[in-house]
Amino acid sequence: MSTKPGSIQTSSTFNKVVATNAGRNCWSYTGGHDDVFNDCIGNKAGVNASGIGSHYSSPQAAIDIESEAGTIARLNFNDCKFTYGGLAGVQIFGPDRDISDIHINGGIAHANSGGNAIHNTCRNTYLDGVKIIGSVATPTDSKTRAISMRKCEIYNRVGNTYTADFHVNGVFQEFVDCDIHYEIPTTNVSTPVINMTGNPGIGFGGSMSRFNGVTFYVSGNSANQLVQFGSVQFFRDANIFVNSDMSGANPVIMYMTSSSPDSFGYATNSSLVNFGGSMEKRPDANIWYDTFSGMLVNMILPTIDNKISLGKTGQEFSKVIVNSGVQMRSPSSQKWLVSVSNAGVVTATAVS
Repeated sequence: MSTKPGSIQTSSTFNKVVATNAGRNCWSYTGGHDDVFNDCIGNKAGVNASGIGSHYSSPQAAIDIESEAGTIARLNFNDCKFTYGGLAGVQIFGPDRDISDIHINGGIAHANSGGNAIHNTCRNTYLDGVKIIGSVATPTDSKTRAISMRKCEIYNRVGNTYTADFHVNGVFQEFVDCDIHYEIPTTNVSTPVINMTGNPGIGFGGSMSRFNGVTFYVSGNSANQLVQFGSVQFFRDANIFVNSDMSGANPVIMYMTSSSPDSFGYATNSSLVNFGGSMEKRPDANIWYDTFSGMLVNMILPTIDNKISLGKTGQEFSKVIVNSGVQMRSPSSQKWLVSVSNAGVVTATAVS
């Protein structure tokens, strides 16, 4: 035990402590603050524990952080491995008293047999560089600061085992530079796997939550994905790249229509994937962009009165390059397509 200089707070440091084969939880943290866990292990909880037969009970977590004995605050877990949870790898659950400022840096959270590798119901939870094997559920109250995840990797399969009922669901403050690796199971998938919401839940960019630098890797047979991938909603300046190695011909949607894109927007390398709107292929690469926004197919929309100016006197564009003509409207409201022939002849053709 050590007391921080100038503080009445007391903290403990746990180094390389191993807890394994527990019928309930490998670790249970029920009250306290300012404790540090370095390279600790919780392995095989609940149904996955060895030598206990059917003598197990929920929550079956590799670690259960639950405020039964008092408030919990300012915990740091560094390069810890919480694996083979029966129903949870890491559970942070505060029905009795407040839990806040939980930091998980590096390491592994794993629950592949069901439940959630990460289950968080508390505010100010931060994951950085964590490898997650299994589902993520964060049913956090949108009036508090929800979970933040950076540089994390999420997998639904390890070896030949798929996570049962895989999902990434809930409210997120940040989901930045994270990868989701999703292999469509060999059995049919009838429920969406992604349901992520910004905090607070305000549509079309009203939220300050971040969803940036995200890559969704998908493989397997698209014929087994009977429903859309899911939705990512209420994030501002969002971007995602869906890197598909799917077989089959079944188109699948990742709905992004309630988030506002940044200049990169929503893109994929597969014609089978779309984001709830129209898609356009990049001419020089096997890349499709959602036409609402994209690096090369961005749309500039006028204000509600249909008036917009590009440039102004003294700040003119030096060159405008187009490849399919320019549409103009005459005083009579007739639209005209102005184009040029190979001989350099400019013509105007009426269009509807």
